Amino acid sequence: MSRDFYTTTLVSVSQIFFIKQPVTGLLFLLAISYNAWLNHHWLLLFGALIATLVANSYAHFRRFDGDMIISGLYGFNGALTGLALTTFLQPSQTLWGYLILSAIVSTELTALFTRSLRPLAIAASTGPFVLTTWLALLLIDGLHLIPAITPAITGGSVADTITQISMSQLMAACISTLFNNIAQVMLLNNPISGAMIWLGILLADKRAALLLAFNVTGITPAMTSGLLGFSCVLTAMAIGQVFYIPSWRQSLWSLVALLMTFGLVMTAELWFKSSLPLLTAPYVITLYLFGLIHFLWQKFRRFSPKS
Repeated sequence: MSRDFYTTTLVSVSQIFFIKQPVTGLLFLLAISYNAWLNHHWLLLFGALIATLVANSYAHFRRFDGDMIISGLYGFNGALTGLALTTFLQPSQTLWGYLILSAIVSTELTALFTRSLRPLAIAASTGPFVLTTWLALLLIDGLHLIPAITPAITGGSVADTITQISMSQLMAACISTLFNNIAQVMLLNNPISGAMIWLGILLADKRAALLLAFNVTGITPAMTSGLLGFSCVLTAMAIGQVFYIPSWRQSLWSLVALLMTFGLVMTAELWFKSSLPLLTAPYVITLYLFGLIHFLWQKFRRFSPKS
């Protein structure tokens, strides 16, 4: 296998956090490996790798944009899909067939989303991953093909969490929240993996790493597990730096986007209980909406009469 093959695979994994660096991708794989070892669930690592390889190979087969393939922009949705299916579905002989098929679907959807959103200057981002995973879980559950795994969160009440905590415990909870939020973007459930991911981001982009350091969302059990804040992690990076020119004005928009993302998460948690996991849907909705607003604003400024 050529060096480009390994580089594209690593870059595909690193693109989960908008980064095009093989070293960062390697650290991300180490984070997945640690989580797999910790939970005795090595299918997580194999699922991510296989789905990434399938997505990139299929993109080559379909002769999609070569620069996008090399940049990992097809593979990362495949990687996330592989992580999701091996997280939410129990191991079985047929799991790998559904995983391969889902990786192919995510690649087709990435191409479709990219073509459809390009005129609006909006990135497809993780939208294809969310849609593919939802469709796969609905189909598999509806046909009773593979039993699902229901992750559980345990912990005391919010009042207990707030009243029975010291300053040192508060600091530890904030750090744990930060790294859990980062880890949960890749559906990992421990702060050590989150710290590895953050280190990979730091090596590639110090500003992005510092931006994430402020993404501490709370100390209640659900928040410290990262389940309420991980969409905010992606929003902070995407709106605050990746897709727009950083500035003080953009920082304000980033704050608004963070509040909107967190509001969407809380709304879904409180009012729209579903067997489907939220995944990064709140982030995707926020990104697409802000992209549309930005596009319309630019159009308005271009065609508005000059005073």
